[in-house]
Amino acid sequence: MRHTAIGYPVKGFFQDTLFLIYNKLGSFTAGDRAQAISDRIKQLGKEYCFKPDSLKLSPSETTMDLVFGEEIILNIAERDALWEDTTKEELARKYKGIIDSSVLKYKTATSFSTLAKEIGLALLVLVIIITLINYIIKLFRYTAKKIQAEEDKLIKGIKIKITLCLMQGGRYKHSLLQI
Repeated sequence: MRHTAIGYPVKGFFQDTLFLIYNKLGSFTAGDRAQAISDRIKQLGKEYCFKPDSLKLSPSETTMDLVFGEEIILNIAERDALWEDTTKEELARKYKGIIDSSVLKYKTATSFSTLAKEIGLALLVLVIIITLINYIIKLFRYTAKKIQAEEDKLIKGIKIKITLCLMQGGRYKHSLLQI
């Protein structure tokens, strides 16, 4: 039955699958349940005061609940534990660890210091590219001036041995200056 059952993903902040839900619970289908859990986890990322120890495990009559403050993030029933071949307490601890690390990873990736570093690196790359382009332009201007200075002294055109002259005198100067 495990090979044919469809698991519905509980998605984290970056659309990564945290775990799968196989069973319905109450009026929720497995898909609805997975979506509701995903939405609640995303709300945890918006909580300024979130700390890993603020997620608590709370046993109820038939389920083990994962609670943040007064809000139930997810319920784990005995059937969920059977799918994972474990107890509902162990499964709840496992899911708590997964959710904790996912929220902390999101908070780290979207923190002000991380965003400031990424913006700073992007600006540094732009400055380097602009500087490089300016030096390339200066190099072309310098080369063009040198060619103009040596026009009739050292450079007398490009000739092939067949006596076919590709460029003569001032023509190569105009070609190079147009580049």
